Amino acid sequence: MHPTPPGRCIARRLLIAPAGATGQNARMTRFAIDAPVAVRLARDEVSISDEHQLVGPSILRSHAMSLLYDRVRSGELDEAEALLALDRLTTMRIRLLGDRVSRAVAWKLAVQLGWDDPAEPSTSRSRSSRRTRS
Repeated sequence: MHPTPPGRCIARRLLIAPAGATGQNARMTRFAIDAPVAVRLARDEVSISDEHQLVGPSILRSHAMSLLYDRVRSGELDEAEALLALDRLTTMRIRLLGDRVSRAVAWKLAVQLGWDDPAEPSTSRSRSSRRTRS
């Protein structure tokens, strides 16, 4: 299942300029999300403005379905609520990234945020946070 600990949501922000865009308005914010974030956005009926883009791994919706199913089985969520959240996930504008794109985005985020490991952002600390704890 998903490597993020239960109850922990991961969303990372990366400022990008879309291909062919120019000027100050060319920048947008791309949020790389995991399944718990996607579920929370769906359950809270959050609307994402056009200046932002959600991205996630191509397996994101399957991980979200597993997460919702686990919550139903544990009694944390009733089935109707879970199915409604799952339905909302299918209508959310999330760019699902294939392996090549996911690796490129993960690499850029790791460099920008100073992570130790681009494959495990939830366990990585930035270089600046390590310096302040010394």
